[in-house]
Amino acid sequence: MSTKTAHRIFTTWIFASLMAACGGSGPPAECPPNVHPAFCTARPGDGGGGGPVNDPAASAGLWEGSTSSGRQTFGAVLSDGTYWFFYTLIGDFSRIAGLAQGTATSAGGTLTSTNGLDFSLEGMGATTANILGTFVPQTSLSGTIRYPDESVSFTTSFTTLPSATLSQIAGNYRGEAAVVSAPTAESLSVTVNASGVIGGTTANGCNFAGTATPRTDVAAVFDITLTFSSRVCALGITTVRGIAIYDTNTGQLLSAAVNPGRTDGFLALVTKQ
Repeated sequence: MSTKTAHRIFTTWIFASLMAACGGSGPPAECPPNVHPAFCTARPGDGGGGGPVNDPAASAGLWEGSTSSGRQTFGAVLSDGTYWFFYTLIGDFSRIAGLAQGTATSAGGTLTSTNGLDFSLEGMGATTANILGTFVPQTSLSGTIRYPDESVSFTTSFTTLPSATLSQIAGNYRGEAAVVSAPTAESLSVTVNASGVIGGTTANGCNFAGTATPRTDVAAVFDITLTFSSRVCALGITTVRGIAIYDTNTGQLLSAAVNPGRTDGFLALVTKQ
């Protein structure tokens, strides 16, 4: 295993290279766990209008920007409301320090997430990180991330990457990866074939296999499933699910996935050889 800390993860990647209330007169409805009460419309027969209808696709896309804590951020909001935002070290935009992940509602220009988690590579583990923000579709997204002991504001702009197919991402890759519960960067070798089958091995002999499936809602984004098959893996024997973002300009594949209980996460950046 590499002795480099998470502060040295993804050193070959310059972060910027990827980045070229409401109300109603009727009684409130029961809300799903991840939906802010203000966004629940009235149930049929309640006799009143509800608030704006949740439309997760309204905020879908790739977003890049910065936070009030001095970090850069880049990530994706998917059409089902799931979001994956990578962020850098404070003051060092070439190194990734963690991931904010959860599911958001998008209604009336307001984005809310009440199940957000911050998966830190700086030794903080997985921490509650809920979001309240505003957005203009395909233009801007900004707001506040609320941690247990502080709040951090962020401002991002809509951005795009060229569309990518499975045949385009097929190839051999090398790079680095880290796990939230053991955030020491390891070198990583990955293969992806034209059918989306993934195979990978880390420096300490951790093997994993999985699949990549292109999404149709956000260009250059793939759903990934990875199964770790050895107890030498920092995640143990488990399956994680997440996304990968491919930049055809640089040949870099940036990925993140979390375990079923969302208690741990895997982040990797690899470059096509």
